[in-house]
Parts: sequence; structure tokens; C-alpha cells
Amino acid sequence: MIKYIITTDGGIGNQMINYALYRHLNLKKKGSAFLYPTRDVGLYNVINLSNLQYRRIWYVDLYLFLNNKLLDPIYRRIRRFLNLSFEKINLKLPIKIVVFSGWDNYTFIEQLLKEHKIIDFHPINQVNRDVVDKIKNTNSVSIHIRRGDYQNELKWKVWIGDICDEKYYSDAMQAIEKKISNPTYFVFSDDIEWTKKNILIKNANYIDWNNGSDCYRDIQLMSYCKSNIIANSTFSLMGSLLNQNDNPIRIAPQKWENNAFENTADRFLAKTSWILIDNKFPKISIIAKNNIQIDEVQNILKQKYTDFELIIPNPIDCHDFRVKCNEVAQGKYTIEVDSLSCFKNDNYLDNWIKEIAKKEICKK
Repeated sequence: MIKYIITTDGGIGNQMINYALYRHLNLKKKGSAFLYPTRDVGLYNVINLSNLQYRRIWYVDLYLFLNNKLLDPIYRRIRRFLNLSFEKINLKLPIKIVVFSGWDNYTFIEQLLKEHKIIDFHPINQVNRDVVDKIKNTNSVSIHIRRGDYQNELKWKVWIGDICDEKYYSDAMQAIEKKISNPTYFVFSDDIEWTKKNILIKNANYIDWNNGSDCYRDIQLMSYCKSNIIANSTFSLMGSLLNQNDNPIRIAPQKWENNAFENTADRFLAKTSWILIDNKFPKISIIAKNNIQIDEVQNILKQKYTDFELIIPNPIDCHDFRVKCNEVAQGKYTIEVDSLSCFKNDNYLDNWIKEIAKKEICKK
């Protein structure tokens, strides 16, 4: 039997999801999973882990130390090259360390939370009690707007930043208002001032006091709301998965990462109970001014950074969905080129988008 070691690193949303995976595997595999906390944050404020048997395991610590920059990228490439799922690879290994989000399918969480009360919040505190009363007595809709590290840290800005933009939230609110009348919005964000200036939200209540070790209270408040609009963030995803109402309206983005091949919504959401907003637009549009040949296109398709479309003036025999002939550019950024020789460097686009992101971060 495979032994699964589930880590709980990352933010509170990631930790709660991997805790759910740990519980799921123990129910399914009869005790074959072990929870391995990697730092004392978040999860301890929400779930009583005092009875958890825990000791340091040297090979787990070594794996986690090496994982981010060395092992995980290699592992992902092997999986993609061999077209193997997580479970198929692990049939060959006696021990598997699962770092978020290394599981293939998390859609079990919704049913797990319904059948087993594995997340037990502390009783609502005084500062939030009036908010809960208002949530319960209105057509309440939570909106989570994640900026913070998504906008201020280079790694996250390039990978998951700028996805749930103003248009996404406008489209999401329009979808809500087709379903219910007189919605009252409860807005959760790590950048309330930006939100007030850039997103028009009628009848809004801004929640900005649950900080630090109390941040999970925002997830708790979201769970009381009758409808949820989430960001590409496990923080608001957990608030919605824990929704305490019957048949809530829940809205999520189709796109979660700046990666042309990402399938996060498929892996996390049981789609029959969600409304998905189409925000699947490429980050970069590359526009070729001159006719190009198939071998030139292949250089672009090998780029490390994948979230782009290539718009060309002449039809060619290429079946990659990113290659388009004479279409309107949809990317947030545009590159017009006479020659595609620069793309012989596989890191060209990755370096280009990082430079753009650095300049945007420095402007703030």
C-alpha cells in the first residue's frame, strides 16, 4: 500500500485543501495518509490538530527543501512528456509526498465537506456578529478580490496575477443579478482601496478587519453568504466550498493560471454546481507582420512561457490552438514582430513578461 504524506505549507486556503485531501485519503485508503505540517500557521487557528501525531522526517524535509526549484519542475515535465497522471506514477512508488497542488483531482472536496464536518470554525466573534446577521437577512453575495502578492511579487504576478480583472468581476456580478434581485455584496480583499477605485459594486459592504491570525474569519463569513463570487484563489474557493446555504449560487473563473495548458477549474470545481465566467484570454498576443513558415512557428511553440497566441497573416498546417490566422488580438500585452528569430531562445517570452511585470511592480 502506498503511504501518502500530505504537507500543509502555503496559505490558509492551500492548507485547508491539503487537510481535506489527507482526510479523503484516510477514508478511501484506510489510514494510508499522514498529515505533515511544515510550519505553524493558519490551519491551527481553524482546526484542532492537538492530537495529531507528528514528528520530523528527514527525507520529507529534504524533499521540501529541493522541491520548489529542482524536483517539482522535473516531475511536471516527466508527467507531461509521458502523459501520465499523478495516480499512475504513484502506483510505482511506496511513498508519495504531496505538496499543494500535486493531486490530479480535488473535486471530491465538495462532497467530503457535505458528508463529514472536517472544517470546524471557532464560534463567530463579536466583531463579525453584526455582519453575519446582515448576511443572513439579505440576498448576500460575497466577492473576493485577491491582489497583494498576486500584484507585488514577481513570481506570483507572472504565474497567477492579472487574471480576475475588472471585466471578470463585472461579468460575474451581471450573472448574479440575472439570478437574484437586490443583491447585497460583501467585499473581501487585501486591497480594499484599489477595489473601491476600480470596481463598481452597488450596495457594497467592505470587510477589511480580519487580518493576521484572524484571516480565516473572512472564509467563515463567505461561507454564510447565499452566493459567492470567488477569485483564482483557494482562499475564496474554500469559503465557497464551505457554503452553509442550500443550493448557493457560486461563480468562478475558467482561467486560474497564466498557462495555456492549465486546467485548474476542471481539477477543483464540480461544474454542475458552479457558474464559470469565460476569462480564458492569453496574456500575450504575438503578431507576425510577415508570412511565416511552419519551422518558425515551432520555435515559438517551444517557449517556456506558454500563455500566448500567435497571430499570423498566412494559413499554415499547424494544429496548435494558440496559432491563429488573421484574428483580432486578445492578449493583455502585444508583441509585433517582423522576424521570429528571437524565439529561438526558449526563454525569450518568459524573460520578456518578467521584465514587464517588474516595471509594473516598480510603478506602485
